Amino acid sequence: MSKDKIADYDGTTAGNNTDIGGISIAEGMLPSAVNNSMRELTKQLGAFANGTDPIDALTVTGAATVGNGLTVDDDGATVLTVDRATSHGDILEVQKGGTRFGALGSQSSGFYIDGESGHSGLRFANGAVTPREDLADADNSNDLGASNNRWANLYLGGNLYLGGTGSANALDDYETGTWTPTLPNGHTGAFTVSNAIYTKIGRQVYIGCHLSSLNIPSNSTEFRIGGLPFSVHPSVYHGASSITFVRSHNIASFHMLPPTPQQNGTALYFHRGDGTNATVTNSQLSGMTEFIFAVVYQST
Repeated sequence: MSKDKIADYDGTTAGNNTDIGGISIAEGMLPSAVNNSMRELTKQLGAFANGTDPIDALTVTGAATVGNGLTVDDDGATVLTVDRATSHGDILEVQKGGTRFGALGSQSSGFYIDGESGHSGLRFANGAVTPREDLADADNSNDLGASNNRWANLYLGGNLYLGGTGSANALDDYETGTWTPTLPNGHTGAFTVSNAIYTKIGRQVYIGCHLSSLNIPSNSTEFRIGGLPFSVHPSVYHGASSITFVRSHNIASFHMLPPTPQQNGTALYFHRGDGTNATVTNSQLSGMTEFIFAVVYQST
């Protein structure tokens, strides 16, 4: 086969290279073939050096310096493989003016990306991405983002641990929304619901509401507001609520205590603050047309 490019030559057995571009360089070659074969060889070397005649594989056993940039290009396959072969450590080092600015490497527990000395990095461990600093694993010393270089959103499928790593530090829920209050104890006719909102942080639930156009019947049934967005904690202590404010129109002349959440339920009921501690009934609120309140309680 005619040796028309550098890659065609046998790099193992010199005797197999008997021509240069079809010009015979076998024993007894014609004098005229010397000049022609040298010209052909230098043409092939120039094509290789200029990149117009690439080779399929190149093995460099020592250090190599490439100036004016390096382009590695392939289609549908791994473009570049860098193999440290034995021990863990830096595999690819990035320098600026001979000074190390970062590295890609491996350690027994994962692949890492390091910045320069004193800067942050990342380790891709088994099931976790963990911080590195000053060329080593780090703990509780690196920030994600900065005051003027922020991430936009954070999406989590699990818990958010704040101030510690125990279960007591886990924030497992945060949400906001609306809810639909009900008056289940004999209320007649339609009524208007405004600003029925909630915010839930962990187990703490804040609700607010404005009820108007009420038509409360005059009977001895306990007055309750149902439809809480989350079920109340079963413990009386944890289920206890605090009332932010209550404003009502045409209420009977007695003081009403903060509402009591229904254990394992979704309703609020009320007690009198006149020393009897009796529950407030519909008849005692008959004629009340408007009720505004905000409550904080513990959910299950």
